[in-house]
Amino acid sequence: MVHQTSIAWTRNFLKNNFQKAFQTQQKITKLNTVEMSIHFF
Repeated sequence: MVHQTSIAWTRNFLKNNFQKAFQTQQKITKLNTVEMSIHFF
């Protein structure tokens, strides 16, 4: 029982962190795109 709970918790934890990391990566990509646009004009 404890084992299944810890697996579910770990899966949840990884999923949440993956979403945060993905959102952060998207923000960084957007910032880089904006910077590139500024440099081109």
